Amino acid sequence: TQVRDDRALIGYNVYRNGNQINNNPVIGTTYNDFDLPEGTYSYYVEAVYYSQVSMPSNIVVVELAIPGPFGLPFAEDWSAGDFTTNDWAQTGNWVISTIGNPAPSARFNWSPSVVDYSHILASWNIDATGAGAVDASFDLYLDNYDDSTVEALSFEVYDGTAWQTVATYNNQAGDILWETMSYDISAFAAGRITKIRFRAHGENSYNINWWNVDNILVTGTIEAPIVDISVLNNAVTLSWESVVGANSYFIYVSDDPEAPE
Repeated sequence: TQVRDDRALIGYNVYRNGNQINNNPVIGTTYNDFDLPEGTYSYYVEAVYYSQVSMPSNIVVVELAIPGPFGLPFAEDWSAGDFTTNDWAQTGNWVISTIGNPAPSARFNWSPSVVDYSHILASWNIDATGAGAVDASFDLYLDNYDDSTVEALSFEVYDGTAWQTVATYNNQAGDILWETMSYDISAFAAGRITKIRFRAHGENSYNINWWNVDNILVTGTIEAPIVDISVLNNAVTLSWESVVGANSYFIYVSDDPEAPE
């Protein structure tokens, strides 16, 4: 008969500002607390055993200052050599690589081998509130190992409510050798604060060597007003529909009908 050890460790509970924030005991000794608003937070941890929990750990306090969004155009070539300079969030096997187009680049690495995985590399907020059209491009590289399982990379855009998939690539067609991918993401990004991300997912990361992403660029086209004009006696009235994101307008007048815009 197997006897359970009541002192066997199951995992850990994590508390933020006195409230437990994990649903199940955390396996391992790290925990990521995502998408917090600006403010001050206190944390402590307790160990969970089969029959009891430990005394609380020491309390650590952090003041979180949220940076403003990036404007357009937003560009990332990883020349800083890290994910922190432009506030990228990453999980799992994403690292900075010494291979790029040119080096460095962001890489999803096969190691450590993981199964049924979904690891993300997500940008910070990008301000496209004044843009009527938004385009995104990036250079992509896949060094494949085996096509016995489907290993994929998805490019996704946040529409203000949920992540929307723009494109998905997989290893079934073999290697991708630094191909530039370009997309119109206006439907998800124009006129709002948005984000982009790359999500590596699949059955077993052992069956690829790596995905590399480089030279990310997000650009926007500012919508131009369409003006109507009416004349009554010696008074000219201009009217136009509002432009998303604009808080004021400039008005120009010229006596030359061929004057440049």
